[in-house]
Amino acid sequence: MRFDASSTGKYRFTILRGAYSSWPTERETDNQWRTIVYIYKNRSISWGPRLEITEPINPDFSVGLWESPSLDSREEAEAAAKGMYVEIDLQAGEYLIFVPIDDQTGYNSFGANRGEVTIQVLLLSQ
Repeated sequence: MRFDASSTGKYRFTILRGAYSSWPTERETDNQWRTIVYIYKNRSISWGPRLEITEPINPDFSVGLWESPSLDSREEAEAAAKGMYVEIDLQAGEYLIFVPIDDQTGYNSFGANRGEVTIQVLLLSQ
Protein backbone atom coordinates (compact mmCIF):
# COMPACT_ATOMS: atom_id res chain seq x y z
CA MET A 1 0.00 0.00 0.00
CA ARG A 2 1.23 3.54 -0.73
CA PHE A 3 0.55 6.62 1.40
CA ASP A 4 1.19 10.08 -0.08
CA ALA A 5 1.59 12.96 2.40
CA SER A 6 -0.72 15.83 1.44
CA SER A 7 0.73 18.14 4.12
CA THR A 8 4.06 18.60 5.85
CA GLY A 9 4.05 17.40 9.44
CA LYS A 10 4.28 14.52 11.89
CA TYR A 11 2.04 11.57 11.06
CA ARG A 12 1.01 8.75 13.39
CA PHE A 13 0.27 5.31 11.91
CA THR A 14 -1.65 3.15 14.41
CA ILE A 15 -2.72 -0.48 14.14
CA LEU A 16 -6.49 -0.50 14.68
CA ARG A 17 -7.23 -4.17 14.10
CA GLY A 18 -6.34 -7.29 12.20
CA ALA A 19 -3.59 -9.84 11.78
CA TYR A 20 -2.33 -11.88 8.84
CA SER A 21 -0.72 -15.21 8.20
CA SER A 22 1.94 -15.67 5.56
CA TRP A 23 0.80 -19.29 5.27
CA PRO A 24 -1.98 -19.97 2.74
CA THR A 25 -3.57 -22.69 4.90
CA GLU A 26 -3.67 -23.66 8.56
CA ARG A 27 -0.42 -25.19 9.79
CA GLU A 28 -0.12 -28.06 12.21
CA THR A 29 1.60 -25.72 14.64
CA ASP A 30 0.06 -22.56 16.01
CA ASN A 31 1.63 -19.09 16.15
CA GLN A 32 1.33 -18.36 12.45
CA TRP A 33 -0.36 -14.95 12.88
CA ARG A 34 1.53 -11.66 12.76
CA THR A 35 0.83 -7.93 12.46
CA ILE A 36 4.28 -6.66 11.45
CA VAL A 37 4.29 -4.20 8.56
CA TYR A 38 7.48 -2.77 7.06
CA ILE A 39 7.49 0.86 5.90
CA TYR A 40 9.74 2.34 3.21
CA LYS A 41 10.05 6.13 2.91
CA ASN A 42 10.38 7.65 -0.58
CA ARG A 43 11.73 4.43 -2.07
CA SER A 44 10.68 1.05 -3.31
CA ILE A 45 10.77 -2.15 -1.26
CA SER A 46 14.23 -3.61 -0.64
CA TRP A 47 14.30 -7.37 -1.22
CA GLY A 48 16.86 -9.79 0.14
CA PRO A 49 17.43 -13.25 1.54
CA ARG A 50 16.24 -14.29 4.99
CA LEU A 51 15.70 -17.88 6.10
CA GLU A 52 16.11 -19.27 2.57
CA ILE A 53 13.46 -17.01 1.01
CA THR A 54 13.50 -13.57 -0.58
CA GLU A 55 11.46 -11.08 1.42
CA PRO A 56 11.37 -7.36 2.32
CA ILE A 57 14.47 -6.24 4.23
CA ASN A 58 15.96 -3.03 5.68
CA PRO A 59 12.79 -0.98 6.16
CA ASP A 60 12.96 2.63 7.28
CA PHE A 61 10.23 1.97 9.87
CA SER A 62 8.01 -0.86 11.07
CA VAL A 63 4.93 -1.32 13.23
CA GLY A 64 3.37 -4.46 14.68
CA LEU A 65 4.51 -7.84 15.94
CA TRP A 66 6.02 -10.99 14.45
CA GLU A 67 4.33 -14.30 15.17
CA SER A 68 5.27 -15.68 18.56
CA PRO A 69 4.72 -18.83 20.62
CA SER A 70 2.74 -16.65 23.04
CA LEU A 71 0.30 -15.65 20.27
CA ASP A 72 -1.57 -18.85 19.42
CA SER A 73 -4.43 -17.36 17.44
CA ARG A 74 -5.37 -14.58 15.08
CA GLU A 75 -7.35 -12.95 17.88
CA GLU A 76 -4.39 -13.00 20.28
CA ALA A 77 -2.07 -11.49 17.67
CA GLU A 78 -4.62 -8.78 16.87
CA ALA A 79 -5.16 -7.92 20.55
CA ALA A 80 -1.40 -7.77 21.26
CA ALA A 81 -0.74 -5.29 18.44
CA LYS A 82 -3.87 -3.13 18.69
CA GLY A 83 -2.83 0.46 19.41
CA MET A 84 0.83 0.04 18.43
CA TYR A 85 2.02 3.01 16.39
CA VAL A 86 4.92 4.70 14.69
CA GLU A 87 5.32 8.45 14.15
CA ILE A 88 6.99 9.69 10.98
CA ASP A 89 7.88 13.22 9.87
CA LEU A 90 6.94 13.82 6.24
CA GLN A 91 7.10 16.71 3.83
CA ALA A 92 4.15 17.34 1.52
CA GLY A 93 4.61 15.10 -1.54
CA GLU A 94 6.73 12.47 0.22
CA TYR A 95 5.38 8.94 0.30
CA LEU A 96 5.51 5.70 2.25
CA ILE A 97 5.18 2.12 1.03
CA PHE A 98 3.63 -0.32 3.54
CA VAL A 99 4.29 -4.04 3.01
CA PRO A 100 3.56 -7.22 4.98
CA ILE A 101 6.45 -9.63 5.39
CA ASP A 102 6.37 -12.64 3.08
CA ASP A 103 8.22 -14.40 0.28
CA GLN A 104 8.54 -12.34 -2.92
CA THR A 105 7.67 -15.30 -5.15
CA GLY A 106 6.55 -18.88 -4.93
CA TYR A 107 3.99 -20.91 -3.02
CA ASN A 108 4.18 -18.80 0.10
CA SER A 109 3.90 -15.39 -1.57
CA PHE A 110 1.66 -12.37 -0.87
CA GLY A 111 -1.25 -13.63 -2.96
CA ALA A 112 -1.62 -16.61 -0.64
CA ASN A 113 -1.74 -14.60 2.61
CA ARG A 114 -4.81 -14.72 4.84
CA GLY A 115 -6.07 -11.81 6.92
CA GLU A 116 -5.40 -8.09 6.94
CA VAL A 117 -4.11 -5.28 9.15
CA THR A 118 -5.97 -1.96 9.31
CA ILE A 119 -3.82 1.10 10.01
CA GLN A 120 -5.17 4.53 10.99
CA VAL A 121 -3.36 7.64 9.74
CA LEU A 122 -3.42 10.87 11.77
CA LEU A 123 -1.65 14.14 11.03
CA LEU A 124 -0.47 15.21 14.50
CA SER A 125 1.19 18.53 13.72
CA GLN A 126 2.05 20.73 10.77
